[in-house]
Amino acid sequence: MNVVREADSVSSIHKRWFFTLINPSSYKTSLIVYELTAAIIVCVYQLLTHDNGLAFGIDIAIAISVVSTGIFLDYVLLRGTPINKISKVIHVSAFANLLWVMTIILGMVTNLILAKTTDISAYIIAGMFMAIGLRYGIFVSVFGAGTLRSIGVAVFIPLIFLIVILPYSAFKLSYLLTATILGIIIISIGIIWSFLADRSGRPEVKSTFQILQAFLSAWTDNRQERMEGIFESRASVNEVSTQLLVFKSPGREGIFLILPEVHPGPFSAIGGSNLPYRLFNFFQRRAIIFHSISDHSLNLPSSSEVEKYLETMKFSELKNDDEYCSPPVQLNTPKFTITGIAFSGFALILVSKNTGMEDLPFSFRTLLEDKLPELGLHGLFLVDAHNGIGEKISSDNMLEIITSDTHSTSGKRTRQGYYSLGDVTNHNLISNIFLDLSEKSQKDSQPSRCQVFHIKSKVKLMGQDQFNRYSKALDKSMNISKVSLAITAIIYIVMLVMI
Repeated sequence: MNVVREADSVSSIHKRWFFTLINPSSYKTSLIVYELTAAIIVCVYQLLTHDNGLAFGIDIAIAISVVSTGIFLDYVLLRGTPINKISKVIHVSAFANLLWVMTIILGMVTNLILAKTTDISAYIIAGMFMAIGLRYGIFVSVFGAGTLRSIGVAVFIPLIFLIVILPYSAFKLSYLLTATILGIIIISIGIIWSFLADRSGRPEVKSTFQILQAFLSAWTDNRQERMEGIFESRASVNEVSTQLLVFKSPGREGIFLILPEVHPGPFSAIGGSNLPYRLFNFFQRRAIIFHSISDHSLNLPSSSEVEKYLETMKFSELKNDDEYCSPPVQLNTPKFTITGIAFSGFALILVSKNTGMEDLPFSFRTLLEDKLPELGLHGLFLVDAHNGIGEKISSDNMLEIITSDTHSTSGKRTRQGYYSLGDVTNHNLISNIFLDLSEKSQKDSQPSRCQVFHIKSKVKLMGQDQFNRYSKALDKSMNISKVSLAITAIIYIVMLVMI
């Protein structure tokens, strides 16, 4: 069987996940960077202008006071924006000051390379405009402040800091004029970028920035209302099925194997991301939740739709009743490991993809369902094991561990956005748990009947079209951003050379 998965909208969106990992994991790190870079700017200016030691110490103390107060002023001035938090303000401030310091350093390097005698104050002014431009871009796109408000807040603290550290006598008109003109051009490019990037998804996506802000609000603050509102408004009602495989032994409560057609996603606390655990609890913690042949188009968009879906679990239809099954049969190929158990009228098939755990395409299920009549079967319990990352493990005593692909713990600071089994849990602990479970299962096994139930649910699903729209808007926004950054980089180099 040769099934190839083409790159889709979800994977395209996920490729940009690493952009969310750029800032430090702790705001304390950013705070140290922010204050340290402010001190460096003052130190560089003082050392190159040969001010006395007293002024040196006083200016550093004043600079640290200004930037420390500036954090709270930024926070107050951005009050009411969707993503305003003091930790985020600190991250932005640190990056802006780093860019400021980098501009000063590169300016001094160009002085050496080009044998220029440009005063350090010119590069400090140029660095200020770069810091303002970066602050504006983040305030308007991430924080959700309006254009005028973002400009005002972006300018205020850097300008105050500049006035504090540079005496009036340090301003040389020729340097000031060139740096100011080119700096304003760079900020203007940022303003144009913000208009074009925010509108890049129209008419399907009204505001790319609003999607970004809703995502960050859900991911960093567990505030899912805005994101779920966007997802649900673009979702449509569909009928989905859920299969239940129930094993019952005399004198014991039943054990449920559940195969929902809906997909656990899209991420973190949004919609049906925690669906496996919700189903586990619904069936009184006597259930194993599998991943079906499904993808993110079958996500439940909001918590209210999850509640609707769970309510339908009370209404099931018996499809099959068996007391015999075949021994497990396993087939290994370069791309898949497939394990099957046949009952009288249906088959339980577990599909493990050896080279990765992305969602298997629906064509996979169709190919198998077409073969059922030839085998005298009328039902298929088809499970995507969703358990492989990287190269195939070739050891012989190796277990096939099946996951539910829960998305409730997504959003971690890793390349994938989650922790794989074994990343943070001790390997000996994991192996001991599986050994203990296998020993208990052998001691406690007894004959049981197997019943198959089907449940039909009418719920809103996100649909593939919704992800296509987000992916298209993101691609356009990224292309606009690349062009804007390229133009900015050229003007930045020109500014360093000309002043």
